[in-house]
Amino acid sequence: MKRAFVGVPKQEAKLHRSLVAALQRAPLKTGIKRIICRELDVWHGIADVVVATANGSIGWAGLLIPAHLKHLNLTTTKLLAQLRFGSYKSLDEIAKSTGFSNRTLWEHLQTLEAAGLVRCKGSNARLLRATRSPFVDVAAYEVKVSDWRHALYQATHYRSFANRCSVALPDAKAKAVAIHRETFKRFGIGLLGIKAPATINWYVKPVRRMPFSTSRMLLSSVEILKRKESRILRGFEKY
Repeated sequence: MKRAFVGVPKQEAKLHRSLVAALQRAPLKTGIKRIICRELDVWHGIADVVVATANGSIGWAGLLIPAHLKHLNLTTTKLLAQLRFGSYKSLDEIAKSTGFSNRTLWEHLQTLEAAGLVRCKGSNARLLRATRSPFVDVAAYEVKVSDWRHALYQATHYRSFANRCSVALPDAKAKAVAIHRETFKRFGIGLLGIKAPATINWYVKPVRRMPFSTSRMLLSSVEILKRKESRILRGFEKY
C-alpha cells in the first residue's frame, strides 16, 4: 500500500506531461497566442493545468510590465472587482463591501493607478478600463490517476475563474468513468482520457461559461501573466 501511494504523484506527473504535450499540439488559428501553465494557484485550489488564449487584443497592457505584476494579488483583484468603469465609487463604500481598511485600499489603489488601471480623485476611485479577462478563453484541468469523484469536485471550484473545466484521467479509467457522463454534464465539467505520449480522447466536452467570481477571474489572469510562459505576449499588445 505504501509503495502504491508513493507512486501516485509520479503517475500524475507523467499524466501532466502527456496532457500538456497534447494541448501544445492542438492547432491554433492565425493571430492566437496560447499560454499553458502547470499548477496555477488561485486561492480556490491549485489547478493542475491551465490553458489561456489571447487573440491580439489582450488589454491590460500595463500589467505586462513585471514591475506592476509583482504587486498584484488576491487583495488587489478583489478591489478591482469592486470598482466601476467610467464612474467613481467612494472608498467608504468599497471598504464596506470588502472589509479592507482605508489604509489597505490606498496602498493598492496607488499600485493600480501606477499601472494605468485606476484613477483616484479625493476619496473616490474609478476604473480606466473594463476589468474583463485579458484572455478570450481560460480552460482548467484537474488531473487524477483514479479518484474521479474528488477530481470532479475540485474541477467545479475552477468555474470561479475558468471558462471551461475538465477532469483528466488515464484513458482506460476515463472510458470506464464515462458511464457517469450525466453527472459531469450536470456540472458542465468535461471528461477526457490521456493516452501516452501526447494523445487525448474526449468523453464529455465541458460547457463554456463565464467565471462566477470576478475577483478570482482577475486573479487567475494576473497569475498567468506572472508566469514565464506569458513572455510570448511581450510585444503582442500595442501600447
